[in-house]
Amino acid sequence: MPPPLATLHRSPRFAALRARRSFWVGLALATQLGVFALVACLRVLPHDNGGFLGYDVSLALPGAGHAVALGLTVAWMLWAAARQAKKHLDRPDVTRLRPAAGPLPVYGALSGHELVTMVDEVAADMKVGHIDIVAVEDHLVPNAMTARVPGLGSFVLLHTNLLHLLTAAEVRAVVAHEVAHVRASDSMVALASRLPGVAATAMAGWLLVHVADGLLLPGDLFTFLQRLLFLALAWTGWLGARGLITVFTQRASRIAEVIADLRAAAACGYEAHVNALLRIGERAEALAAFGKGVQGVLSAMGEKGSAPALYALIGQLPRSLVDAEKAAYAAPYAFVKHHLEAMRKGLGLALDDEQIRALARGAAEHYWAKAEEKPAGPAEERLSWREFDADRSEFLDRDELERLVEELRTDGKRLLFRTLSKQASIVDSHPTMRDRILAVHAFFGAPEVSR
Repeated sequence: MPPPLATLHRSPRFAALRARRSFWVGLALATQLGVFALVACLRVLPHDNGGFLGYDVSLALPGAGHAVALGLTVAWMLWAAARQAKKHLDRPDVTRLRPAAGPLPVYGALSGHELVTMVDEVAADMKVGHIDIVAVEDHLVPNAMTARVPGLGSFVLLHTNLLHLLTAAEVRAVVAHEVAHVRASDSMVALASRLPGVAATAMAGWLLVHVADGLLLPGDLFTFLQRLLFLALAWTGWLGARGLITVFTQRASRIAEVIADLRAAAACGYEAHVNALLRIGERAEALAAFGKGVQGVLSAMGEKGSAPALYALIGQLPRSLVDAEKAAYAAPYAFVKHHLEAMRKGLGLALDDEQIRALARGAAEHYWAKAEEKPAGPAEERLSWREFDADRSEFLDRDELERLVEELRTDGKRLLFRTLSKQASIVDSHPTMRDRILAVHAFFGAPEVSR
């Protein structure tokens, strides 16, 4: 059995991980405060003779207006965060389980009452206190989110696809991950770490407008080019500072995800937590493969699709479909079927259901026949976790997880999931699924590992 939360919190490695997260948060905050102070103290005026690249640059103490700007920024961001969260929770496809407005529905193997009880039990185990709002959103992507918002309190929001896809133990592990974010006040830390940067952005924009005004003043060509160069340097410096802040903030966010994973594994079990990650990753990969297949159909037609249209098509996929190859193969059929049904409804196309299905099947077969004629790209070394499910239980026990982790460590080039195999850039806010599983295993997998 995994160690309890108290044991995890006493672990020197866990303390080091939290210290790393605090370091990146502090670095992001210090950088933003430094940029804010520089922008507040900077005075830039066009200079006809001499100066630096056509401008007189000096520093002066900030005035009361800068403090007011920062205060207004804080108030606006707190209001905007509360408004955005409330707007999301008030959507018609979101059902509040607490506070509830009527009878609670059933989601998969869990009733609404059981979900609320589960959240309360996990919160008590983690010593978080009361979770003010528990809600479920009707959504095709297996996901969950949480936040602690001033004026609204703390909330946990679960997607229906998550509840239909996972077992009760795995749902509990996801709930524990979200409650761990509440415990660490991750949403408030993220908000606080952005405040100076937002205020600095507003003031820097005002300052750059004044700098750009210098280009419109009368003068010779040489002075104009100098001022143009000054503006380019100022803009480049600003973008560089913003890039650094983004890197620092997102590195802190990735560590926060790992910390939440570790707390969830300690509270609900290593096996349940990792299996939940594997199922979520597998479903996300199937959805991504379907979306890529739809984009391929659109490309073959010389068209582009919109996000709402793609989401409407994804709605035709079974909620339990987790096979990426089957999802990709279903894309052309679903695309043609969806559009023929829309044409029948909106334009009176004289086709019954069987005719629509027959036409969709024929179009899909034609599409894949054409696709097979194209030269195939290099094959990816993708690792399926189901290869390690020796008893076909659709759940990896500790021994099976050990073999999966060993394979991940042995061949670093093999992908666990194409969609979640690596960050698109160094500024992604979530670690890869591979990194998350290896991080949790390092603490709870092998019993000989010191904690």
